Amino acid sequence: MSKKEHGLQNIFTYEIDGNDCLVKVCANWDQFAEQNEAKNLKHPGIQGKNIFLQIENNETRQIYHELFKIVREQRKHVHFNYRCDSPDTRRLMEMNLLPLEDGHILCCSKMVRTEQRKPFSILDSTLKRSSQYIIMCGWCKDVKTSAGWLQIEQAIHELDYFDVAIPPKISHGICSKCMESFGVMIDNLKAAVHAQKR
Repeated sequence: MSKKEHGLQNIFTYEIDGNDCLVKVCANWDQFAEQNEAKNLKHPGIQGKNIFLQIENNETRQIYHELFKIVREQRKHVHFNYRCDSPDTRRLMEMNLLPLEDGHILCCSKMVRTEQRKPFSILDSTLKRSSQYIIMCGWCKDVKTSAGWLQIEQAIHELDYFDVAIPPKISHGICSKCMESFGVMIDNLKAAVHAQKR
C-alpha cells in the first residue's frame, strides 16, 4: 500500500435520492477525493448534484441507469468490480448498490486490493495537458491503442508516454470487454426478475 493510501479507510459510501442526486456522503469522502486529485468532488460542493453529471460517456451513463432501475424497481442488491487508480497505485474496488426507501440507493464502494507501482504522470490530474487525447475505460482503466485495448502499463509503453513532461488529456469511455460483461450482467438480472414473475 502506498504512502498516499496510509490511513485511508477501505469503505466509501454515498446515497442518491430518487432523482439520482447525491444527498449523503461518508465521513472519509473528502479524504478519498483529495487523494484522487478530485477536489471538485469534495463535500459540500458535490451535495445535491446529479450523479450523472459526473459521468463522462453515454455508455457508462446507460449502464448506471439500467442498474439503478433494477435496484429501485426490484429491490435488488447489485454488485460489481471496477478500478479506481491513483498515479502510483492500482486499486481494485467493489461497488454495492443497495435499495433504500423512497427510491433512494446506497452506493457502497469497498477497496478490495491495492498494488503500488511506479508513478504514472499521465494519471496526475494536476499536470498541464497537451492537445492530444487518449481514451481510457472508466471501469477497468484499459487504454485504447492501435493494438486494441491494453492495460494501462502496456498502453503507456506502446504509446511512449513514460515520464512525458506534458501528458495527453484522458477521455473516459468503456472497453469492449467491460461493455460485454455489463451487458451480460444486466441481461441476467432482468432474466432473473422475469423468472420470479412467472
